[in-house]
Amino acid sequence: EDCNLCGTSRFGAAHVYDSESDPSCNSCGKTRAASGVTGDCVWSIDEDGHLIISGNGAMADYPDGMTGPWGMGLRTVTIEDGVTTVGNNAFFNYSDLLQSVVIGSDVTRVGRNAFAGCTALTSIVLPDSVTVIETCAFQSCNLLQSVVFGNGTISIAEQAFIYCSALQSITFGNGDITIGVNAFRLCNINTIQFGTGFCRI
Repeated sequence: EDCNLCGTSRFGAAHVYDSESDPSCNSCGKTRAASGVTGDCVWSIDEDGHLIISGNGAMADYPDGMTGPWGMGLRTVTIEDGVTTVGNNAFFNYSDLLQSVVIGSDVTRVGRNAFAGCTALTSIVLPDSVTVIETCAFQSCNLLQSVVFGNGTISIAEQAFIYCSALQSITFGNGDITIGVNAFRLCNINTIQFGTGFCRI
């Protein structure tokens, strides 16, 4: 099968696919439209690299050293209402590719390494539903400048935002907060806004 964007044979030497279902072309750096299943949810990606994850339930967790099946042509992610978790390693090390993320109002957990190494992300807004941000979830997001937390009770695991060297602004909601060891180590925070909740460090 040829890439429908650059014409190069999918199985030619110029292509290195993680799997036969990988929708990204390593010759032209583009993505062909594709879809599939992740845990209890479904995903679809268009040729401009816009990924939508929808359904009712949890995304799959992926082993360390792997990411989700949507290929490396990813530019934006929309996690729709109904999805309850962002899986471990789902978007690990997308470096300068992934530019924006919208997280739906039913997500309760952002998994380990979920967005670690996504160096093009500049801001994250977390809905009230998020109660757990796991270890290294946003590690080394080097251009991340601001994080806004929702109003729910939330536990931020150790090293969740470590090495986010551009992170300057954090806004907490009105829920109680637990912050793990080194959660914001080696960030450049100069503004923290607290809500009415209790904060435990």
